[in-house]
Amino acid sequence: RCDETDFKIINGMIIQDQNKLVLRVFQCKKQQTAFKSAYRTNRMNFNAESYKLQEALSTEKYGQLEQFEASVRLRKLIPTRNAMKKRCAADIKQLQSEFKRISYDYSLARKIADGTSCAKKPTALSFLQTCIRMMEDGRKEAFVEFGEGTSEREMVSLLQTDAGRAAVSRGLIEAVGHEHLGAAPPVALYQMSDRRQQEAARWLAAETGDDDDDAMSDEEDELAHRETDFSDYFYEDNDFEGDSGVVDEPYEPTAEEVENSETIDAAVKQIQDENTATDRDTSDEDAPPNGWISEKELAHAAKELSLLNAPNLTNVSLPFQNPQNSKSKQSAKFFCTVANNPNCNRFRDKLEMIVAELLAEKQHVEFLLSTTRSECKKQIGELDTQISTMNAKKNDGSRIEAQGSADKSNSQGSISAIEKEGRDLLRQAWKQSNDCDSELKTLRNTVCGSKKLKQEVITIESKQRGGPRLEINDCSVSTWQPGECMNTNVAQILEKQGIYDASKAQQAGAQYKNLLHDCGPGGGVQWFLRSKISPDQTKDYGADCPPLRLKTVCNDFECPIDCKLGDWEGWSACSKTCDGGLKRRVRAVQVYPEWDGDECDATKDEETCNALACDRPCLLHDWTSWRQCTRACEGGMKWRSRRIKRAASGDGRCPRTFSKARYERQTCNIGSCPMDVMCVAKMDLVVAIDASGSMGTSGWKAQRTALLNLVNRMHLSRSAGVLLGALKFAHKVTILQQLTDDKKKLIAAITAT
Repeated sequence: RCDETDFKIINGMIIQDQNKLVLRVFQCKKQQTAFKSAYRTNRMNFNAESYKLQEALSTEKYGQLEQFEASVRLRKLIPTRNAMKKRCAADIKQLQSEFKRISYDYSLARKIADGTSCAKKPTALSFLQTCIRMMEDGRKEAFVEFGEGTSEREMVSLLQTDAGRAAVSRGLIEAVGHEHLGAAPPVALYQMSDRRQQEAARWLAAETGDDDDDAMSDEEDELAHRETDFSDYFYEDNDFEGDSGVVDEPYEPTAEEVENSETIDAAVKQIQDENTATDRDTSDEDAPPNGWISEKELAHAAKELSLLNAPNLTNVSLPFQNPQNSKSKQSAKFFCTVANNPNCNRFRDKLEMIVAELLAEKQHVEFLLSTTRSECKKQIGELDTQISTMNAKKNDGSRIEAQGSADKSNSQGSISAIEKEGRDLLRQAWKQSNDCDSELKTLRNTVCGSKKLKQEVITIESKQRGGPRLEINDCSVSTWQPGECMNTNVAQILEKQGIYDASKAQQAGAQYKNLLHDCGPGGGVQWFLRSKISPDQTKDYGADCPPLRLKTVCNDFECPIDCKLGDWEGWSACSKTCDGGLKRRVRAVQVYPEWDGDECDATKDEETCNALACDRPCLLHDWTSWRQCTRACEGGMKWRSRRIKRAASGDGRCPRTFSKARYERQTCNIGSCPMDVMCVAKMDLVVAIDASGSMGTSGWKAQRTALLNLVNRMHLSRSAGVLLGALKFAHKVTILQQLTDDKKKLIAAITAT
């Protein structure tokens, strides 16, 4: 027979086996959690390294792209720069040579003009000889040159430029007069250069208003392209913004002005009464000392004139050259005479005109040389800057690529090691899981065997007793219910109070900061709870309950780390200056994401830039206000303009300065001028009068008389801003009177000159 003691032994075996089973279940769970945590760490490391690898690949590609863009640009810039430098060197060399030659020609012309004296002239001037030559096509050509043996002829033979020779030839022909040549002068002397033709065409278009903004010459187009400093012909002048006109009100002259008017009338009469005997010889008063042709040369020229005594060229008949003659090119006939030499004063003026023409040509070549140097320096400098920028971009790209390659190699090595570690963890976890399953199966079988043994004992005892089978119930429990993971310190306090569930602690009104533990090293405390269920345990014979609560470590893993990015760096330079390029900016990853933290947003950003076309026309400002009318009466002009706001680029065009798109003008003040007016407008006026010998006595008197009348009609006042000055010009400029409001000084200076 079985007694109570036997059942206690069996129940003890059941409880012991159940405790082993529970313990092993939680041990396996803990091991499984540890493997999951380790594998999670492995995957986090893998993701982090994969992210770094992507960054390295992107950095490497970006460096390669930077190098490619820089190399492509350099392949265009370097040949362009070399070609431009070569072209500029050739242009500058050509202009330097031209400037040297035209400067030499100008010096020769200056010597010829300085050596011509009308103060020491003989009875007949014989410096010049007029020649006619027969051309191969039967035409006659007339030209004028200095006579044989003259120092001027020797100097003219030293002229180095076509422009210099042509200027001298034209000047001498004009001095003699076309009507005295006997034939037409060479056509080539009066053919304008391409540059002069373009200037004339622009002037004519501006005068007639017939302008085509789109039809631009190469020179104009080039000037439009070079106009990058946003300045042009037009300028702003606040003092020139008002309006002008005639003030229709009587003017009361002061006593001083009445006195000055009488003085002017007397001065005008004095000028008109001047005769030839009292006239000043103004033709040579400005000639330099010791610069005249020698008396010996003048005597020789006079003797030559008397000996030749050639007939008038209009009666000369020249032999016709046969075009079939093989020697015709070398045997064109010509005939020269010293007849029809010009008046000395006129001849002297023409020499000054020749000098002025060569001076203008010299200044023009000097301007072209200066402009070419400046433009070449500017353009080559711009190209050098671009080349330097592209080289720096290429070097930066190489550095970025090298850094990316190194990071890529490191990340690939780390990923390989992490992958191997992950495979090892999976194998260990699989083995541990199989071992746990086997052990748990054995323990469950043991518990089950103990319970079967107990039932067998009960059956045997019932048969021996011959009574009904005894029903014995062991303690039954529910399934495990996991609680929330709590902070370790808080869980210890709650455990002393008999509270094992965070929700019950909150229901009980407990206020604990950081009650729950979500993550972190060391983990938190988690209780697994279960309770008794029906039927009740049979007293004395039923097995006691297995553990109803179990404490374990929970959330023993690192907290998620979100990605943290730095600030955006500045935008890079645009990859293109026009036609749409890209500019880039980057930001560094300060903290990489780990443990399921938030992934990083974009670390690179691109935007389109310089989307405007390379061939871009210029941009103009709005119209200015209308400028002051140029005349107070009898019809003047007023105008307004549009300045350049942004220069053209590439093959883009820009309207010319005086085109309809940029320049408008209107007539103004068309009313008749009063007969008796006084100029009171604010101005600084300097009047220049021609004192050269070609003006003659009557012309010289007329100029001074007109200037005196102008003085009489001006209300001069320094406080009112009305000042007048005068000068005369011939071989040189002589100031008669500086700007002043003193009419007496002006009258004296004009009368005495």
